[in-house]
Amino acid sequence: MTDPEYAEKFNPEDLTEAIVDLLHTAEEEAKLLAVTHKIAIWKALAITWFRKCKKRRQIPVKAA
Repeated sequence: MTDPEYAEKFNPEDLTEAIVDLLHTAEEEAKLLAVTHKIAIWKALAITWFRKCKKRRQIPVKAA
C-alpha cells in the first residue's frame, strides 16, 4: 500500500474487505501461486489479496 506503483490503485478499506472475503481460501491459493511461480508465500498471499481487491479507475492523462 505504500509503494507508489500501487498506492493509488485501491482503497485500504477494499483491501480489508478482500482479506475478509478470502479468509478461508487465500492461503491455499497463495500456496499454489507460490509453488507455480517460485515466489515467497507472503508475496503470493499479497498478490492473491490484490487480485481480489476492487481497483480504482485510472484517469487517462492527455498528452500535451
